[in-house]
Amino acid sequence: MANEENRMLEILLELKQEVSEMRKDINVLKQDAGILKQDVKSLKEEVGILKQDVSCLKEDVKDLQQRMIIVEGKTDNLQFTVNEMQSELAETKREILSLRTTIENVTNRNIRIIAEGHLDLENKLDRSIKAGSETEVMQVRVNMIEDEMRTLKKNSKSATFA
Repeated sequence: MANEENRMLEILLELKQEVSEMRKDINVLKQDAGILKQDVKSLKEEVGILKQDVSCLKEDVKDLQQRMIIVEGKTDNLQFTVNEMQSELAETKREILSLRTTIENVTNRNIRIIAEGHLDLENKLDRSIKAGSETEVMQVRVNMIEDEMRTLKKNSKSATFA
């Protein structure tokens, strides 16, 4: 019986040690649970912040989508304006080509005709100037001859009276 009592005491001591270890383990588990609670609380706060951030991101995305709609509208307007400008540029090129053709076919021909007329006028002017200068030379000669005639008449009248 003493053996059994000793055995029981040993078992009780072992149980007591195991209970003591279990209590320590339970305390550790409680501490770990407390830490887990704090971690969960922290995670909840972070998740709350993440939710707010996601909400802000959603608003930003909506804002960006609205801006993209506006940009697309402006792009459409810009494309329309570019198309109009290309049409106007094509029309301007056609008008320039038409003007160039007119200049080459009509204006240049008219300039040639005027130049030929001018040449004729220049030739007539040259002949007129030449004739005018010949007339002046003849007038000078006539004046000189008249002077000589007067002198001769004077001399001949003086010679007949003397």
